[in-house]
Formats: sequence, structure tokens, C-alpha cells
Amino acid sequence: MQAVPLKRTGCCRCATSSIFFSEIDRSEGRPLTLQRWRPWLPGALIAAVLAALFLWVVSKSEWVDEDVPRRPAGEAALDDLYVLGRVLQGVGVKR
Repeated sequence: MQAVPLKRTGCCRCATSSIFFSEIDRSEGRPLTLQRWRPWLPGALIAAVLAALFLWVVSKSEWVDEDVPRRPAGEAALDDLYVLGRVLQGVGVKR
């Protein structure tokens, strides 16, 4: 008895099924139901809440420049005319 090789016949559907069905839009004509929204609905709600929170914080905050006076240090603390001397020195007048 001689072994006869089996002929493969029809396994091509598995390999080519994505080619035939890739161009079909399965969502066309179907209503947008809650079941189709479920995967992205929680993420969209969280993003909306975070965006609203960010906009509220931005609208309620105000950046103001404030000058903070510093006490003189070193020679300027001891000499009342130190600043005048530095200005005159910058202009070119020698003390």
C-alpha cells in the first residue's frame, strides 16, 4: 500500500479574509449606541473635567509683579551717600 499525499484545498479564506473585509465600513448605517461609546466614554469625561478644572484655575488666578524692597548691605548700609558715589563713579567723576 502506497501513501498518497493529501491535497490542500481551501485554507485560503483565512489568509485573504482581511483583504476582502478590510474595505467594508462596519459602522456605516448603525446608530451610535451606548454600547459603542463605552470604550472611550470614561476617558472623554475625565478629559472634559480636567479641561474644565484647568480653565477655571486659569480664569481665577492672576500673576502680579511685586517689588520687594531689600535692606542695604555692606558699605551701602553704613554710608548714606554710597549710591550717589557709585552713580558719580559710573558717570566718570572721581571721588
